[in-house]
Amino acid sequence: MDLSRWLQEEFLAGLATVVRVAVAGRHPLGRIWSPGSPWQRLLRSLPLQGFASGESREYLSRRGLEDPALRDRVVRTVGGSPLALSLAADMVLQYAWQGPQSAGFPRDLAAVPAWHLVVRSLVEEFLREAKDPALRRLLEAAAVVRRFDQDLLAALVGEDVKGLKLTADFRRLVSLSAVHPAEHGLVLHDEVRRFVAEDLRWRSPEQYTELHLRAVAYYRRLTRAAGLSERGWLVAECLFLLNQGLIQALLFQDEPEQIYVTTAAPREEDVLCRIWSEWYEQILGSHPPPELEVHLRCALTHPASRLRVARDRNGVALGFTVTIPVCRDSLDLLKASPVTASLMEARFSADDLTALPVTASETTLFHFRYVVEGSKMREAARSAMIRDLFALFIGEGTYFVSTPFSHYKKVVGLLGFRHLPAARNWANGPVSPIEHYELNLSRIGFDAWYGDLLHRCRPAGGEDSRLGSTASAGLAMSAPIGRRPFGGVVF
Repeated sequence: MDLSRWLQEEFLAGLATVVRVAVAGRHPLGRIWSPGSPWQRLLRSLPLQGFASGESREYLSRRGLEDPALRDRVVRTVGGSPLALSLAADMVLQYAWQGPQSAGFPRDLAAVPAWHLVVRSLVEEFLREAKDPALRRLLEAAAVVRRFDQDLLAALVGEDVKGLKLTADFRRLVSLSAVHPAEHGLVLHDEVRRFVAEDLRWRSPEQYTELHLRAVAYYRRLTRAAGLSERGWLVAECLFLLNQGLIQALLFQDEPEQIYVTTAAPREEDVLCRIWSEWYEQILGSHPPPELEVHLRCALTHPASRLRVARDRNGVALGFTVTIPVCRDSLDLLKASPVTASLMEARFSADDLTALPVTASETTLFHFRYVVEGSKMREAARSAMIRDLFALFIGEGTYFVSTPFSHYKKVVGLLGFRHLPAARNWANGPVSPIEHYELNLSRIGFDAWYGDLLHRCRPAGGEDSRLGSTASAGLAMSAPIGRRPFGGVVF
């Protein structure tokens, strides 16, 4: 308080009006700066995030890591924490993983024994305000999941949610600077969560596995009982618990509450077409043909389409998705585009088309037609939009994806989509044909599908046989792959 008064009455009062002062810390400013104070009109709070991937690579370059491939591997392993990047750079330079030796840098720093000690020191730095063992126990449980509340933590640590001790510890947990409110609960800062989980998995693999199993069981139980309005975010949390690198890289590149996804505003088609045109030029290196924009506008404005827009906190559109329910009302739209026309011809007979539900509200068949992100906050927008698509996973639907990009082909393989080679489309040329995939949950349901994903995505050697079973009905899965960056995609 004395320092605040000195700042207000002496230091800041003596500065010229053009001077800007930055104050950084783990906690917000005290009551003397709070709403109602005249100073509040002069303050602007800016949450500090870790480095973006480009900033992380630039930092490593300035530290002397000359090999771009090596920098990429460090960033994929470490993330955007400046402190973690600094320590990782120290290790690379110490072990001389440079030049011809860069191939010796492991894909996963966990393969280097000394890295575990680095992670331990990172965790101690991040959690220096949480010394109590009971509080640390809750933090470790919270690090296994993406978001949490008191009910979930009670299930993970095996205590009665109404217990006085747990309630008091939870209140202390919520007060920590690394914990932030989010939709559907609370979250740990992403870098803190990642390193606390990694440290726990190394120090106590059995404890980590038990917490993970309890989290899986908890979310599966919630998902079975959830209504349609809750299904999307619960499915995403279940997929987070797969701990599969490629899926994590696609679905969870944003901070909670950083971006929201909503319906399109009236007459927003021109804005979305500009985003698509810029995306097309940046990803494919050429101007989009006029006929493709015609198909896009038809999809954006068709009454059967499900159009969703990703926005930043100021409401600015960052990208969009278009999902087309497969029904008789949408057949004209599906047959108009060469991409979806080849799918309809290969997958549906004349009798199948006649038997389709009439309206979008009646069907359980969906084609994920477009996922387009602009240049601003690209990875974060893409993750938020694709998670939003899982709101359609109602447990008895059939879902179609069309993509020319190899990394997305691997992702849909991991998620159990069946390849439809007869529907292959060569509109993109012979190098990257547009492939079509189908996931039919009507025969097995969500829970059996998720159980199969757990079984197939568990680490080599098996984390625990209780994670899932192979009771799937012909899910076509690929082997898990490591993390890698994503380019844009049109489904």
